Amino acid sequence: MILNQKDKRTELLAPAGDLTTAIRAYEAGADAVYVGYKEFSARGHAKNFTLLDLQRLKGYAHQHGKAFYVALNTLVTDSELSSLIAFLKNLELLEPNAVIVQDLGVAGLIFKHFPSLTLYASTQMAVHNSAGLAMATEMGIRRVILSRELTLDDIKRLRAQHSDIELEVFIHGALCYSFSGLCLASGLLLSRSGNRGQCAQICRNYFMVGKERQFCFSCNDLFYAHHVLKLKEIGVNSFKIEGRLKTAEYVVAAVLLYRRILDCADATQTSKANENDSLLLDKARLTFARKATTGYLYSRHGDDLIDPSYAGHRGIFLGVVKDYQQPFVTVDLNYPLKRNDTLLCLTPKKACTEQRFNAFEIKNSSHKNVQELKRGQLALIRADFACTRGQELYLINSNSGKKEKKIDLKTIPKFGPRFKAQFVVDEKSICISARFLDDVDVSCALDVAVSASKDRKSLEGPVRQMFAVLGDLPFYLDLDIINQTPWEFPFVPLSLLKKIKVCFLNKLKGRFDDVVADKIKTTLPSVCVGQGPASSIREFGVRSKLSPHHHSRIPFADADDFKDPEFFFSLHNDRYVPLCPVLRDEASYFAGLKDMIADNAQTSFVLGLNNVHHIYYARQLATNDNVSFFIDVYLYAANRFSLTLYHQLIPRLRFAYFWPEGTRAEFESLRDVSPIPLVNMSDRQTLPLFISYGCLKKQPVCPKNCLGKDRFTVKNAGQSFEVLIDNCVAYVFSVDPLTVPS
Repeated sequence: MILNQKDKRTELLAPAGDLTTAIRAYEAGADAVYVGYKEFSARGHAKNFTLLDLQRLKGYAHQHGKAFYVALNTLVTDSELSSLIAFLKNLELLEPNAVIVQDLGVAGLIFKHFPSLTLYASTQMAVHNSAGLAMATEMGIRRVILSRELTLDDIKRLRAQHSDIELEVFIHGALCYSFSGLCLASGLLLSRSGNRGQCAQICRNYFMVGKERQFCFSCNDLFYAHHVLKLKEIGVNSFKIEGRLKTAEYVVAAVLLYRRILDCADATQTSKANENDSLLLDKARLTFARKATTGYLYSRHGDDLIDPSYAGHRGIFLGVVKDYQQPFVTVDLNYPLKRNDTLLCLTPKKACTEQRFNAFEIKNSSHKNVQELKRGQLALIRADFACTRGQELYLINSNSGKKEKKIDLKTIPKFGPRFKAQFVVDEKSICISARFLDDVDVSCALDVAVSASKDRKSLEGPVRQMFAVLGDLPFYLDLDIINQTPWEFPFVPLSLLKKIKVCFLNKLKGRFDDVVADKIKTTLPSVCVGQGPASSIREFGVRSKLSPHHHSRIPFADADDFKDPEFFFSLHNDRYVPLCPVLRDEASYFAGLKDMIADNAQTSFVLGLNNVHHIYYARQLATNDNVSFFIDVYLYAANRFSLTLYHQLIPRLRFAYFWPEGTRAEFESLRDVSPIPLVNMSDRQTLPLFISYGCLKKQPVCPKNCLGKDRFTVKNAGQSFEVLIDNCVAYVFSVDPLTVPS
């Protein structure tokens, strides 16, 4: 049990796209970093880590009392399971503090077959309510990274209800418009799935709204600053900075800011400690920042969430153009300016009118060339493009002239488990033997004429140096050197030492490969339990059939639908009820569902499960004989482990929809090993590309007398998209058909 949350030190968690960034984040004050492997990372475009990088990261973290987490936060296809299991076998030897997962099947695999690895639930798992936390706890997950759509009150309530699981919250960095893990836009439109680490960031594009171009889905950047202290007060365990695709400078600036805020709060116990520390705030804005927002922290619809005029880095507001006399713009400086600083010129309230340039020449009010100017001074800045009065200038990169000292990564000690080994030398041979992983023996011997060392040099130094590094194997040897010759200082040529090392390493790697192969062999068949009961499921290939009748687009049931079972699709005397993946009020939603089931005991209901919290409620509802279930699209049946987990956890499971971003070949392969019937939907354009609490009508506040409903069309690159707002939740659909990937 996790008790006295308020007394625990709040972890400051930084992103690291590479090893250099990780080390700099630690040096700046991060308690932990999260990193991605070259595979299975939701930031597939980041440099990411090799096994050797992870060994060095572990070595540094272990030496400095820091933590690190490995993000395996993507969906994993069935064909990738062997590669995943092999990586997990290596990873458990490195002993990371935790692995972060999205795929419920991967969570089940790790919990059962790699129990030494600690499980954290990624924000991609879209855990956002009490039932989701309860189910995560039951699955052996130690920490949940909560959905970014939760308010402070939501988080406070969840903290009070669940003291037995750690909570992690994003406090800084980019925001997705859609619920993380529920975004299908990039995958369905471009075959670059955000659930697979290949997001094309379609939400950052501009769209035609009528005749006006707007970045209508591009969210501003989360920037909590001193607001984190309210989260600290309620007992959040970890504060997370977003940004594995961003630079080391961005990460360091953010870590320095929040380290100072947290340390000052710990020292002074004031909720506004460091609020006016403008230097650190400015550095964080300069490295990369859109407009700052507190996101959903104080509003369920988001505060200043969308900036329709610009989707990129704004930096710090420098001033408004007062005049333009070619080639100089005149500005009253709101912030200091140095020669060669990089600036951005924007036309307010109009999209796509950006211009970036460098201040290669600046003058003061006396028209004299200067190197820098202070806040409040008049500046004339050379701009070799047409400017107009009223345009806004922003500082997006400052010429500080300071260069970071390069880190020699090779000097960082590597970490791995150590196994006992013996190096024995006698008059006629040398032999090395070791036992690793408790019961795996490896030895290699070489016949050689050993002689006495003429210069009385010890053999111990060369032997230890030779076997200090074992290639890319994730472990090391504690070597015991045994001299069985009559000489105090035996001599073996270096060439022969190299020869026995090559022989030994080949055998060692071969035996370790055998261990990994055996792990794969024993793990994969354990879930191949065969196809479930035969049933006719072809009619479910058209997923839109299951949408409640009165909904023109939204393919899920809302609370009002439970008042009348006639709203739901009927087939063979069954009523199909696809549950909503995100819920503002789970208690009333499931109370209404339970009442409908109880009041219609003669009706058979088949409930579609779309989130981890649905599994929790399904197990309660299964006590009703008139209820059965199917796995709907947002539980992402992408591999045999997820299907087997659902088969084990959920009674009376009828069938499962295959992961909608997967290919036809992947579906056919998975169907052969699935424990339940698997359906590949044909009408993927009926699924929402985005599901968001970011209501586009709130610009910037909710309009008076708004009913929380709207419907309009936007266009991009010749494609049309329908935006449907229902009960203040936005759904975005493709108007054009989407084909099933081959």
